[in-house]
Amino acid sequence: MGLVYAGGMKPSAPLNRVALGTVTLSALAALIACTEPPSWQKLLAIKITDQFPSYQAELAPGGGLIVKRPGLPDAPVDVDAIARFCQRGPKDCNYVQDQMLLELRGASSPAPAR
Repeated sequence: MGLVYAGGMKPSAPLNRVALGTVTLSALAALIACTEPPSWQKLLAIKITDQFPSYQAELAPGGGLIVKRPGLPDAPVDVDAIARFCQRGPKDCNYVQDQMLLELRGASSPAPAR
């Protein structure tokens, strides 16, 4: 004789995944509520290290970032200037972030083909 489920029905797998996803989402929301809000510095540091995993982005005095690049000189990032540009809209924000990443790539990487 097999397992007997309440109501005589075996729970479906998708329902269990949905319930697990809801619990996970709730836990994540609670964690976010207990932490400080993201700053431009943190958001840009994450963007830089996602694009260049070998780089390290550190907070600099005055609210900027210093990006440590292996084999290349450290590069400052003017976070305030990027934040002002991003306030103009998503298209401008994407553009300025792309330009920042191109500048951080350094001279050792090939330039994009034209």
